[in-house]
Amino acid sequence: MARLGQLEAKDYERAESLLPFNRSKLVGGASVKPVWIDNGARFWYRNDGPEGHSFFLVEPAKRSRKPAFDHRRLAKALKIAGEKDVDAAALPFKAIELSEASVEFDALGAHWRCDLNSYDCRKVEGHTWPNPVEAKSPDGTWAVSRRGDNLWLRLLKTGEARALTSDGTAEYSYGSPPENLSYGALMRRLGLPHMPVLAYWSPDSRYVLTHRIDARNLPLSHLVEAAPLNGGPPVLHSYRYAFPGAEAVPMADLVVFDVKTGKTVTAKTAPILMWIATPLWSGDWWWAPDGSAVYLIEQTRDMKTLWLKRVDPATGEVRTLIEEKGDAPVAATQLMWTRPIVRVLSDGTEAL
Repeated sequence: MARLGQLEAKDYERAESLLPFNRSKLVGGASVKPVWIDNGARFWYRNDGPEGHSFFLVEPAKRSRKPAFDHRRLAKALKIAGEKDVDAAALPFKAIELSEASVEFDALGAHWRCDLNSYDCRKVEGHTWPNPVEAKSPDGTWAVSRRGDNLWLRLLKTGEARALTSDGTAEYSYGSPPENLSYGALMRRLGLPHMPVLAYWSPDSRYVLTHRIDARNLPLSHLVEAAPLNGGPPVLHSYRYAFPGAEAVPMADLVVFDVKTGKTVTAKTAPILMWIATPLWSGDWWWAPDGSAVYLIEQTRDMKTLWLKRVDPATGEVRTLIEEKGDAPVAATQLMWTRPIVRVLSDGTEAL
């Protein structure tokens, strides 16, 4: 063992191998992030393994899982159409739009549509790139975005838009992260007005889940942007921030919008503690596959009590399904910022 001050490169390499992002590589395919399609009847996901990545299609009702398409045939077709080498084990895209007859994706500087019968791949001319700060509904009909501190709903086919909220303020806003995590300077350098909206659609595209963060009681903190993007003198940025140990902390109300009826429902529970970041960001929530409920992991500030709750999007009623306490911190996941390993089964009567 190397003495203090005599560490070698191999010592650092061994330490790096134990960091979370490297430990997660030891077991391939352990994380599934479903993208629901066909009104929640099926979903696809990307599987990452030591040999590369691939896409799978799952039909829960049939208990079936199969490759979303023939990866070798698609790689060959894309190579011919794009005139560039394409590896079937490392296809040059991370997301797909899947239907019975075709698969679409962005790759090689263009948008492509590949026929799943002939595996003929063609560029889609005139394709409009998705707005990176909007949240598009699964059926492609609607998109939700932020305008200032409020949310707007836009019909993608016509561009017609209407306000979902009108009472948002800088200290009590909808669909935004906490101010200290808004990364305003970075967003401007990326050419974006702000972070992507924190709004999440139900699989059937009927409901939109978001939150409203209350930071009105937090003290002001300040940062200085020493080198503004367009030059000029330093710029002062002030924002609401809760320092460690402070009594006042940001809280959030869960809000659901019913696109079909226009109804707005606030979850009938105490505001959620934003102890590090919004639960919509950290993955401590998820929609039921049929859109009938939102499930939520909530914890106390000391992390010694954990609840699994069910929110009815139509009424806002909240029911506690599980409560777990411990002398030491209790968590539903091994690594921070990863989605809890929780599945609600049997129509909400069991949890795995």
